Amino acid sequence: MPDPDWKSKKILIVDNDAEFVSLAKSALQSVGVSEIQNVGSVPEAVKRIAEFPADLVIVEISLPRISGAQLAKVLRDKWRSPNPDVLIVMMVASAKADILK
Repeated sequence: MPDPDWKSKKILIVDNDAEFVSLAKSALQSVGVSEIQNVGSVPEAVKRIAEFPADLVIVEISLPRISGAQLAKVLRDKWRSPNPDVLIVMMVASAKADILK
C-alpha cells in the first residue's frame, strides 16, 4: 500500500485541550502536513468544515455540551454535511469506560 501524500492533506482537529492540539499539530507537521486547523467545540467544527474542506477530522469524543459522537453523525449526514465521506478519527483522552457508552 503506498504512503499517503500528507503534504496535500487538510486536517481539522476538534478538541478543547490546547496541549493535545499542540502535540497533534507537531506530529502532523513532522510528516509534512501544512494545512491544519483546529476548533474547540462541535458548533465551531460544523461551521469550519463548511469553509475548510478537510480530508481528515480528528475528534475528541467527550467535548463539552455536544459530544464528538454527535459531530460524527452530523458529518456523515448527506443532507447537512458538505463532505459526508470525510475520514473521521475519534479519540478519547479519558480512561473512564462510561464515556464510550
